[in-house]
Amino acid sequence: MKNLLILVLLLLSININAQSGGTKDEGARVSFSLYQDPSLAFFEDDYGNKPFTPDVRFEFMMEGRYDGLGSFLLGLTSEYADLSEFNFARFGFQLGYNFRNQTIRIGNFETPFFDYSIYGGAGMIMRNFPEDNQGYMSLELTNEIAYFLTDWLSVNAKATLMQRGDLEARYGDSSGSYRPWDWRFNGYIGLKFYLGVNK
Repeated sequence: MKNLLILVLLLLSININAQSGGTKDEGARVSFSLYQDPSLAFFEDDYGNKPFTPDVRFEFMMEGRYDGLGSFLLGLTSEYADLSEFNFARFGFQLGYNFRNQTIRIGNFETPFFDYSIYGGAGMIMRNFPEDNQGYMSLELTNEIAYFLTDWLSVNAKATLMQRGDLEARYGDSSGSYRPWDWRFNGYIGLKFYLGVNK
């Protein structure tokens, strides 16, 4: 039930109460980003993972020109986690839409401008590589918010529901199904660097 609620929140755009502050002359963008799962960075979990466990995600994204609301995006992603029971690697691609230059106004309070992205993706998971070279299918749904520190740097928070075919194959876990409400939730915090920003 918790994952079903998370899925609904992922799919509902906060732009219902948002206002766009962008201009139509913003150009295409290319970005590189690096993320860490903060729960594995600072807390011990029920699976034997200690604080400072690396769970690093790297992404390369390309965005089209701003169309008055946002831009379509396409990217590649890779993730590596050095977990207590096994190492975890995932490689995939992503496709979605980025709502640029948004702000939320509640009464007299207005947030700073931010970008809000929603996208899906597909990839392949490898566990205990290279000892176990079997791959497992992995779909995902993601929401991401980016607050800009400069024109070329933003701090980002990402929430992802991920299909875990590896857990289904090894433990019969339901997260390997094609029902998104059964998938595993992951949160990430990171930095995104924008190259060749064309305005």
